[in-house]
Amino acid sequence: MGKGRLKAGNLFQTIFFIRLKLAACVSRTLCLQISCGLRLA
Repeated sequence: MGKGRLKAGNLFQTIFFIRLKLAACVSRTLCLQISCGLRLA
């Protein structure tokens, strides 16, 4: 029982980490697009 819970915890941690990296990447891309747009405007 404990092993299954540990595996689920690891999976959740991995998914959370991936989503965190994706969110950081998306926000960085948006910031770049906004700054480029402001520079071009």
